[in-house]
Amino acid sequence: MFSYQSIVALSIATCVSQFTFTLSQQLTTVQCIKQFGITTPTSEATCSDKDDKQWNCTAAKCEKDGNLWVSMSGCILIGGPPGTSTQQCSRYALVPRGDNYQCWNSEGTNRYLCPYTPFDVPYITCTECAEQKGPAGPAFGGVGSIGRRSL
Repeated sequence: MFSYQSIVALSIATCVSQFTFTLSQQLTTVQCIKQFGITTPTSEATCSDKDDKQWNCTAAKCEKDGNLWVSMSGCILIGGPPGTSTQQCSRYALVPRGDNYQCWNSEGTNRYLCPYTPFDVPYITCTECAEQKGPAGPAFGGVGSIGRRSL
């Protein structure tokens, strides 16, 4: 028969083992090429790499040149007047056809369509990411609703 102390000790040992196992899970550096965005809570980010693998990352460990945004030029305001602009995209996602990116600046109210592909897009790199488990849909609403941009 186990004593109360041995059961408590066994429980603590199990918790420590589980915690150590969780910490030992591979935290990976990921190039967020297909998609990046800060989630709620704001301490976390979602990221998709070049292979469409989904990652959950520590937002404080994500950056491009010391910033939590990437600069994209030639962007068109969706539903806005003609003309292009350069945007500081704090959130971005490849459109399904793969020939443009949707970009949201830090205000997050306007969407832009920017002329990049996965081969030339500026991207954020996160150094503390764990692979997302389970099914993952589009990280941002509306990504699939944007058509091809004429250049």
